[in-house]
Amino acid sequence: MNFLKRILTDHRIEHETGRAHESRGFNLGDLIVYALTLALFGFTGWQSWQFLKNNTNDSFALVPIFGLVGLDVGFFAWSHVWMHFAKSDHQDAISVGAAVMDFLGVVLTVLIQNVGSSFPSDAKIIATWGVYLVILVNAAAGVLYLAFSHETELKRTARKARAALDRDLQEATNLLERERLDAEYAQRILEQREHYIGLQEQMVPRKKSLDERSAAVRRELDATSKNKGVEPTIGMTGKLVGVAAKSGENGNEPHPNS
Repeated sequence: MNFLKRILTDHRIEHETGRAHESRGFNLGDLIVYALTLALFGFTGWQSWQFLKNNTNDSFALVPIFGLVGLDVGFFAWSHVWMHFAKSDHQDAISVGAAVMDFLGVVLTVLIQNVGSSFPSDAKIIATWGVYLVILVNAAAGVLYLAFSHETELKRTARKARAALDRDLQEATNLLERERLDAEYAQRILEQREHYIGLQEQMVPRKKSLDERSAAVRRELDATSKNKGVEPTIGMTGKLVGVAAKSGENGNEPHPNS
């Protein structure tokens, strides 16, 4: 247990520091281990092939091929990926989980192929469905491994940053457009107000002239009424058009202008 813990710790230190342990390169020991591994995987691969070939229908001729890739080849590939290429915790978990799943499938197919009579009658059916499950797990693990790579995370982060920048730019553009429309509306209101003020300024002298004429006519009428004792009459234009006799002073005398 401590040995496995030390291996996992050393492997994690390699990922976090980016420095691999010093190695003298490929040596005789590595060659022996690789030769042993390939020989044993050759045996387990042949056993898996025989099991898949004998327990699948002819209409599923490709299932043994993909099953062999998902079992023996998949275990070797995922373990190699975990040891040499995984760069994040997610990739570690995915590669180790896929390798363990493939290895369990290899053990199951090899055992049933050689000592199948010792297992229940439904064991072959369960193992066959298990191979399909292993194939699907390997496909999903491949997608997830690529999804959690550093390169993919960097691209995803950059894509999100660009999307946020585009949203901010669009909001700023919309805000500037609203401010431009508000400024144009305020400019039109200001122009209309200046136009109305100009009209009012033009009307002031006219009103003043009319007031002066009306006051002059009123003074003239007042003076005329005092001299002749009649009530003045003013037309619509403000001019003196005639006088009417005051009741009680001139009686029923005719109007001077009649």
